[in-house]
Amino acid sequence: MRPQDLYPDLGDLVRSAATAADRVALVRAECEVWDTDHLRVDAGTQWGPAETHAAAIDDLAAAEEALRAAVGRLEGAWAAIGRLASD
Repeated sequence: MRPQDLYPDLGDLVRSAATAADRVALVRAECEVWDTDHLRVDAGTQWGPAETHAAAIDDLAAAEEALRAAVGRLEGAWAAIGRLASD
């Protein structure tokens, strides 16, 4: 595949990753407003609702951050590929 053929696909990938990051941010925002007094955890776990809730929010925040970093890298690659061409 030539660079000019790959360029539009990489743009789609950038948009998809950015959309995924936005979706994770929305999920995290929804989770943040849950009242831990009204949550319960599986009986087999040693964590309580507050700790489990905090872990979920932390993991979602880390996932969002990783996706946003990936978007930046993908945008860089997209720009670089945009400067390439082959016959």
